[in-house]
Amino acid sequence: VPKLKPPWATQLQPLRSRLPLKPNEWSLGGNDIIEQVVHNLPPFPGGRESLQKLQDQADVLVVSATSYEALKREWDEHQITPDVALIAGQEMSTKTEHLTITTSHRYSTDRILIVGDSPGDLKAAQSVDVLFFPINPGQEEVSWYCFLEQGIDKFFNGEFAGDYQQQLLQQYENLFTRTFTLAITVVRN
Repeated sequence: VPKLKPPWATQLQPLRSRLPLKPNEWSLGGNDIIEQVVHNLPPFPGGRESLQKLQDQADVLVVSATSYEALKREWDEHQITPDVALIAGQEMSTKTEHLTITTSHRYSTDRILIVGDSPGDLKAAQSVDVLFFPINPGQEEVSWYCFLEQGIDKFFNGEFAGDYQQQLLQQYENLFTRTFTLAITVVRN
C-alpha cells in the first residue's frame, strides 16, 4: 500500500530546502501552512457550549502559540469570537507572559483556570500557579463534555483544586506516559 502524503507535505518542501531554519522562520512557515490548510475545522463538541456557559460568569481569554491572524480567522469562521474577551497569539508573547500580564493583580490564582491540550499549556499554568483543566489528546470530545458538565461548576463552586484537579492531571499524564513507552518499544524493535 503506497503511503499518501498529507496535503501540507509539499508545502513544507520549500522550508526543508533551507534547513536548518531559525526558530522565527519555522514559526512563520508554519503560519503560512496553517493559513492555507486549516479551514472549516469547527470547535470540538462541548467547546462552544463551554464558552457560552462561561460567557456571563468569567473573563475568557484565548492564549495560544498560534498566530493571532490564524486564531482570529478560525474563531470568526465559527462565530465564537464574541464569546471571548481577548485573543492573544504568538506575536504578542509567550503563554506564560500572556498569563502573567493578563492576570497579575486582577485575580487570585485559585480563581484562574487554564483549559489546554498540550504539555506547554500545563507548564504555563504551573509557572503562574493557576488551575489547569486538560483536554486529553485523542479524547477531546469527552474532555470538553467533562469540562462543560463538571469542570466549570467545580471551578465556580471552589471544588476544582485538590483531588478533582489531581485526578484530571493523572489521566492526562498517563496518556503521555503510554505514548512515550510505546514509542520506546517501537524504536527498540
